[in-house]
Amino acid sequence: MTTPDSPRNKWAPRTVRLDDETWKSARVKLATDGESWQGVMETLAHGWLSGAIDLEHVRAALSKDTAPE
Repeated sequence: MTTPDSPRNKWAPRTVRLDDETWKSARVKLATDGESWQGVMETLAHGWLSGAIDLEHVRAALSKDTAPE
């Protein structure tokens, strides 16, 4: 829950939303046995911060895959 003065009220809306099936599939593929979803997300964040993950490249690849023909 947020208050009217919450910083979250200024955040941009999410541009990507996953349906339940895609979300569950991603969790199964990314999380190893005994690893939490939060651990996976932290690993991806650390990868991005260290430069190992090129977010702009990922976004470009995703937009190519989902672009209408």
